[in-house]
Amino acid sequence: MSAPQWGVPPLVKSTDPDPSWNYLFGFHPHGVLVSGACSNVCTEATGFSHLFPHLQPHLLTLPCWFQLPVFRDYIMCAGSVPSDKASASYLLSLPGGLLAVGGPLEAWEAKPGALSLRIRNQKRFVKLALEEDSAAREGAQRAPGGVRMGAPIPAQRTPRPSRAQVDAQHEVYLERLKQLLKEHMARSGVPADRHPPPPRRAAGPHRCPR
Repeated sequence: MSAPQWGVPPLVKSTDPDPSWNYLFGFHPHGVLVSGACSNVCTEATGFSHLFPHLQPHLLTLPCWFQLPVFRDYIMCAGSVPSDKASASYLLSLPGGLLAVGGPLEAWEAKPGALSLRIRNQKRFVKLALEEDSAAREGAQRAPGGVRMGAPIPAQRTPRPSRAQVDAQHEVYLERLKQLLKEHMARSGVPADRHPPPPRRAAGPHRCPR
């Protein structure tokens, strides 16, 4: 039975990914417990394997969750891995990979009817994509009518990217992300005056709650 029949927002892709590439997906917004990302890539609720048959997705999440017995085993069975650089670098040698970019700061701001992204200063995922020669995708992005997967943004491998190179690639990601959201909000009948403003700056580094 399809996702809409169960009341689950559908997963919609913009393009067919090249199976010879590896990908780092950004998921926006983070949401409470990354439930949107989990339902789309850790389960078959929206048919990820049918839409992307050549990709094996893994959800990168905070390393602190892997210190909790039982819960750790549960999320590992679903394909989650720690979001540290070593784990992410290994996964980017394989097809797939999904990262909820906003982190805890964005999760704490999740509320019905509002969209708040903490991405302006989030650049480590862009640096990683450059170092590992991965194509970053400006989705998945929750929007009215489902979760939208954007087209890939190619990244030329740069073992030690400069700050200027990271900044330039990050700006491309931001512009593509905003364009993707505007397009799909317009298709879903959301008035232009209700479209979200540009992403704002993050307040500081992410830390695991104690």
